[in-house]
Amino acid sequence: MKYYAHTAVYAGDPQLPASHWQPLAEHLRNVAALATQFAAPLGLAAEAKLAGLLHDLGKYAERFQARLRHPSIHGINHWSAGARKAAEFKALLDYVIEGHHTGLPAYGDLRQTLRRMNDPQLARELTGCSESMDELLQRFEADGLCLPAPTDRPGNDHFANALRVRMLFSCLVDADFLDTEKHFDPEAARKRIAPGLQAEQALEILLAHLGQLQRASPGGLVNAIRQRLLADCLSAAEKPPGLFTLTAPTGSGKTLASLAFALKHAQFHNARLPETDPRRFRRVIVVIPYTSIIEQTAQVYRNIFEPVFGPDYVLEHHSAVAPRQNLCGPDRDAEEERTRRAMLAAENWAAPLVVTTSVQFFESLFSNRPADCRKLHNIARSVVLFDEVQTLPTTLVPSLLSAVRLLAQEPYGVTAVFMTATQPAFASAKAALPYGWEPVEISSAPVAMAEAMHRTQIILPKAKQTLSWQEIAERMCKFHQVLCVVNTTKDARELFRFLPPENRFHLSARLCPAHRQEKLTEI
Repeated sequence: MKYYAHTAVYAGDPQLPASHWQPLAEHLRNVAALATQFAAPLGLAAEAKLAGLLHDLGKYAERFQARLRHPSIHGINHWSAGARKAAEFKALLDYVIEGHHTGLPAYGDLRQTLRRMNDPQLARELTGCSESMDELLQRFEADGLCLPAPTDRPGNDHFANALRVRMLFSCLVDADFLDTEKHFDPEAARKRIAPGLQAEQALEILLAHLGQLQRASPGGLVNAIRQRLLADCLSAAEKPPGLFTLTAPTGSGKTLASLAFALKHAQFHNARLPETDPRRFRRVIVVIPYTSIIEQTAQVYRNIFEPVFGPDYVLEHHSAVAPRQNLCGPDRDAEEERTRRAMLAAENWAAPLVVTTSVQFFESLFSNRPADCRKLHNIARSVVLFDEVQTLPTTLVPSLLSAVRLLAQEPYGVTAVFMTATQPAFASAKAALPYGWEPVEISSAPVAMAEAMHRTQIILPKAKQTLSWQEIAERMCKFHQVLCVVNTTKDARELFRFLPPENRFHLSARLCPAHRQEKLTEI
């Protein structure tokens, strides 16, 4: 009997004959190969291969094969058999396989599932199939498949093991998604363009852009500070991978200087490894708390790199991403195609330069959902720039920093940079950080730089002093240029009503991203 993983049903078409179906052995080999490729930078290739081969073991059941021909058959669990077999290897792959459709299970739930799978009667009730484990494995081997032994065993560190499980889970889920998509939707699979980082060329382009900015307004204190910060970033980039801080005031140019650090760091360390070495840095990820800042930052990056590398080099991933506006004809068609490719790349962060939110990044690190975790393996061997780190929730700081500290160690090989004008006192939380916290500061003189860039004076109102919106508007009108920041979108709307109609601008979350970008361009 020939066993299949998937039928070949396309939207609007009747079910195609079995000659178009995907053989199960082919799917298992493909997923194992992709998962192995994804896990190689993590040093977990053998474990990922084992997970890929076992993840759909239950599809060798005759009732599952009947379901492919008769979709009305329901109640079949095709994953727990693979989890049961994987548990024998004691590599935590039972979590990975059990959760690859429904999400990573809790410890107690998985233990209960495995107990049921060890009882023939309970196993039949759970899976909806009558075959024993031995029968499934005989069919697996008759299909020309064999199981490798894992090369690495997890230790007793539960927090580290949780990250390991999620990374392997990410490798399996992404591999399964991609191979299934290639079978059912080959057109979408062809749209997945993953350009390389090309760190050396990207750094040259960035430094040329920074040189143009400096020549456009030479001299002055601000430019001198920006040049000093850039020099510090380029110098620190040759230090060993790990944890860094970048303490620099607003206006000092840290958005582009930090990117120069990331690209130089990747270029410098990649040059010391063979082209095929999986330990090479593969991407830069910029993590920012606010979508409004992300939109501006991503646009700056696109302006720099898109003319050379094309529209797929920079991936902007957050909840409010919008297509670019004011395009027509062929440009509109090209933008729609770019947007579709970006949506595909956002599923697994398959882009050289990713700009995303703190919520996206950290929720993925701690999630149990397949779609969230799918991108995790692409965080490994990346330079991650965390901007405005003072906004991290204080109650979550120990967990977040511990996760980043683990990422900055082998086998994940991440370099992380924490950026802000005033670094939070993370060192005071050392007692709650089991992996330590000793980052290297990139800026050579953060205090002197902050003092030199001090351009504001904070004047607090007198105690109990209140002003109406009209009074605030009148005060604003006394100046040539004024920025007024208020607490809520309702407050912004109220104040806007009292301002004269000429040259007034309203920016708030009430505007959709496209309109907000139009306003920023106008301003």
